[in-house]
Parts: sequence; C-alpha cells; structure tokens
Amino acid sequence: QSTWGSQLSFLLRSLEMASRLSNVIEKLERRLQDGQFYEAQQIVKTLCFRYKAQKKWDEAIELLTTAAQKMLQHKQVNEGADLGQMLVDIYTETNVAETQESLGPLVSIFCAFPADEPNPVKYKFMKAALKWSSQAGPLPLGSPQLHKLTALSYWKDCDYAAAQRHFLRAGQPSLFAEMLTQWAHTGNQDEEDLFVARAVLQLLALKQINDARAVLSKALSNSTSLDSPLIHFCKFLIQVCEERSLELFQILKDKYEPSLSRDPSFVQYLTLIGKEVFGVQSQRGGLSGMLNDLMGMFSQMGQEES
Repeated sequence: QSTWGSQLSFLLRSLEMASRLSNVIEKLERRLQDGQFYEAQQIVKTLCFRYKAQKKWDEAIELLTTAAQKMLQHKQVNEGADLGQMLVDIYTETNVAETQESLGPLVSIFCAFPADEPNPVKYKFMKAALKWSSQAGPLPLGSPQLHKLTALSYWKDCDYAAAQRHFLRAGQPSLFAEMLTQWAHTGNQDEEDLFVARAVLQLLALKQINDARAVLSKALSNSTSLDSPLIHFCKFLIQVCEERSLELFQILKDKYEPSLSRDPSFVQYLTLIGKEVFGVQSQRGGLSGMLNDLMGMFSQMGQEES
C-alpha cells in the first residue's frame, strides 16, 4: 500500500509539473510569435531562478530544454544558447551524471540551432557541454555522441580541421574517413595520402588502434589514388602497434624516413606513439617538453571552440 501511495504521489506531482510547464510554454510561445524575444527570455530566467531556489531541478531542466529549443526555432540563437548554458550550469552545480537521459536535452538543443550558416555560439554551447561530460562521464574528453554531433556540424560548415579534432574522439571511423576524403579533394591530389596518414598517426597516438585501421581501410575504399610509400607505412605501423614490437617500430621509422619528412608533425606523432604504445621513456629537456605539449594538445583537442 505504501509503495502504491508513493507511486500515485509521484504521478500526481509529475502531472502537476507538466501542467505548470505547459502553461509557461504557451505564454512563452505567444511572446515569441509577437516578436517579444527579450521578454520571453526573462520569463524563462525568472521562473528558472525560482525553481533553483526551491531545488526543483527536474522542473528547471525541463523548462530550459523546451524554452531553448523554442528560442532556436525562432532563430534567436544567442538567447537559445544562453538558456542552454544555464542548463549545463545546473548539470554541473547538481553533479548530474552523464547518461543517455541527461545527454538527451543537450543533443536536442544543439540540433535545434539553425543549420543554414556557421554559428560560433552553437560551438560555445557544445564546448560547455563537453566540459561537463568530461567530468560527469566515463571518458576524460567527453561523450563520443557529443563529439560526433560537433564533428558532423563542423564538417557541414566545411571547417575540416575542427571536424577532425572531434572525429578523433567520436568513435566514427567510417564518417571520419569520408570527411578526410572530401577535405583532401580541396587541395592537391598528390597530397591526399598526407590527410589520411595524419589522422592515422593521431589515432595511434591516442592508442585507438582499431579506429586507425578502420579509417585507413575506409579511406582506401573511397579512393583509387591512395597508393604511396606513406600509406604503406601506415599499414605496417598499425600491424606493429598491434604486435607491440618496438624493434619493428624503429626499423619502420628509419626505412620510411623520406616519406615521413613530408610533414614535420609526423615525427612528433611518432614520438608520442613510441611513448604511449611502446612505452619509450622520454628524454629530459626538449623531447620531454615536446611530449608534454603534444599530450596537452590531445587533452584539449575535443573541447575547443574551433
């Protein structure tokens, strides 16, 4: 009987909350239809602060999620992003754990941003969401789902470098390879292998060997011109990383040194691969500093605005 009473009480509270929020959203929609965007935002903020004072966190989260989407549907991107940021702040303040349920509102808000043109405010919101996710979830650089959304959005904006930073943490090697192929076609055709090799080395430096293999395989299936010593090196390097053979790693680097010299960053990524995959101890001085810089770059890679 007690359990039934508790369930009934919860149901009644939920219905009451839904009714109150429905009234607020109707009032908000009327203001938006009349072009009173500032007034609409202030209604939401005032009620949200009241909910926070009363520790009605579920009501605050539901209100901010719905109101932010409404604002964005009316192309009020700054106001919508502001409400989205308030949602992330509540997640942080109340130590909300990363789950599919808690990710849902963030995904919904991000997807509600107008897609007709690049908008820095959208990425500022996602940067905050990823920062929360990195602290509230199991992965130190944030949710792969959020990284995937961000990568796809940057790709649509043709900001390929930013898209790559997020694809490295998205766990979507096939999409990553498609983006690389498109990016490579914006430059010289004889440099397509550089784009693929750079991504493979970065993934290996992050110890994502399976993704590195999948990216290379997909890139090769997407192109008929990817046949170079550098691509052969990548194939062999993936195998060597799987076998954890330091001796073969050193032999490969020496043998393909002319191809690796085409991009100065390759030496840095290989140094990091040596440390992370093969356990090569960094030397004191310049090399140690370089490794720290590279590790810092990778740790920030998924949380940059652009």
